[in-house]
Amino acid sequence: MASSPLLVLFFSGWSQILLYGLNTVLFVTGIYLLGQRERREGTTFIVLSSVLLFAFASISAVVGTASVVGGYLSIPLVPGTSPSATGINLSACSIIQYVVLHLVDFTAFMILVYRCFSIWGRNYLVIVIPVVIILAETGVYYYELRHYIKIQFASGLQQQTSSEVLKKSLAFTTAALILAAVANALLTLLIAGRIWWLKRRVQHLTGNGIIGNLPQKYDSIIAITMESGMIIPIFLIIYTVYSIRNTSGDHDALVIMAFMLPQVIAFAPLLIMVRVGLGLTVERDHVKTSSSYATRSTTNQSRSQPHLLNISRDIRVSVSMGQPDDVELDTVPSKGRAF
Repeated sequence: MASSPLLVLFFSGWSQILLYGLNTVLFVTGIYLLGQRERREGTTFIVLSSVLLFAFASISAVVGTASVVGGYLSIPLVPGTSPSATGINLSACSIIQYVVLHLVDFTAFMILVYRCFSIWGRNYLVIVIPVVIILAETGVYYYELRHYIKIQFASGLQQQTSSEVLKKSLAFTTAALILAAVANALLTLLIAGRIWWLKRRVQHLTGNGIIGNLPQKYDSIIAITMESGMIIPIFLIIYTVYSIRNTSGDHDALVIMAFMLPQVIAFAPLLIMVRVGLGLTVERDHVKTSSSYATRSTTNQSRSQPHLLNISRDIRVSVSMGQPDDVELDTVPSKGRAF
């Protein structure tokens, strides 16, 4: 049974407003926290990309709100009569939303790519597959845009036209959603896997494991990375499954999720910015892994120079290992001192 257009517009409008409000809080908090920290090279990229991401999310919120308002005004006051002119071009709003959605998605993806690239020691080979996948998704997405523009369509406002567009573009929509979900999930797993490997490597080189409660801090960072990074793939998968299994022609839930999608995608990278501002991240990259170094570290552990490993709000621990690189900052720290 189809829902009332007023009900669909109500939930579409308020869901995106609430999510945009949450993203605004995250953005302001992240900018403030990063401003309080020492200026670093990696911070500049995070700030600039987050500002760009929030700008796109803001455009999406404004255009989405205009679509909802136009939808309300276009509903006839008396059933059976013609709707009054709204002054809002709903077709243009729909197309703008379509383009801005991908800009939000692509910007969020690049933030994850940068983090993965940094934490893997600036190894280009690690990010090749995710980048190829997202480029393929971009091609499919904008190929579908041609069909999207041909039909005058505004989400949730013209049910017959909506059904026609969704049926014609279902294959392209499904392909684009699956590719985007796979690319984002792969990057998240690469980041979390690298942090897990660092934890195991440090435990191996120190012999008796990491000192104190740092294993739990590593595990906490991995959990936070997985929870924040998998938000986008999970939502995309839910949207895809519902699109495929929806055979009743009732697209109300899809319309509501479509309004939410740009804000959901922007949420995860903005949460990453807050995490970096709080120091909840691994900031210094890989321990040297050559066998000659590992042997030297094991046999000469008492003579090896301790260095600092900064994780979780600048907590410092002295461990015996080689000079590490800086993950977030892309710099090489000076020789540490034992604390």
